[in-house]
Amino acid sequence: MRDKMAEMSPYGARNGIEIYRLEPAAWIAESERDHAKAAESMRAAADLGDELDWAAWVAPPPREMLGDLLLEQKQPQAALEAYRRVLEGEPRLFNPLYGAARAAEAAGDRQLASAYYRKLTEIAVKGDRPEVEIARKKIETYIGKRGSFGQVFWGAN
Repeated sequence: MRDKMAEMSPYGARNGIEIYRLEPAAWIAESERDHAKAAESMRAAADLGDELDWAAWVAPPPREMLGDLLLEQKQPQAALEAYRRVLEGEPRLFNPLYGAARAAEAAGDRQLASAYYRKLTEIAVKGDRPEVEIARKKIETYIGKRGSFGQVFWGAN
């Protein structure tokens, strides 16, 4: 299938099918504890997704999956950067917002985590996914721990 797509695609072998090959290869490498190979494969998928201007409504962006992988590998700063790059083009995507919040929190930046959790609750106002409730609780926790932080950060009176 990959060879057929390469023949048909104006991009040659660097097409969407290659992304679908690289993503599971990365997760398989991760499951085999080959973290370097996993990151390398997922970065290749993410870079190709960027090159092809991957549509986020088709499937999760490969760069989002890179963020997920890096967060799994306990690399929150790198994961946060991956999620930020997704959000630059698609600022209202649920999973990258939640991932960015978790990555910021894991990196020790509660203020940034709170901002991402807040944005998540804004786009999922009536959402019933467990992540929305987690986000609401995190925001309450952060505001409570910072005292007036919530008023200053969110511009409330």
